Amino acid sequence: MPKLEKLVIDFGDQIKQVDGIEHLKNLNEVQYTGNREKIEGAVNSLKQLITEVEESKTVTFKVSYADEDNT
Repeated sequence: MPKLEKLVIDFGDQIKQVDGIEHLKNLNEVQYTGNREKIEGAVNSLKQLITEVEESKTVTFKVSYADEDNT
């Protein structure tokens, strides 16, 4: 997936971790959806990774929590 630009993951109510995002060189947007409590670890890991990425690279990160009212 070297040309992948947008990654959208719905974790549902599962605790999961995403590995290898740092190898997606063309990635410019990541969207996570899921239960706040269940995806907290994945969100924190991605935030850490984004801070470690080259400063010239911009990655948009969006999180939607399924267990909250988004109105």
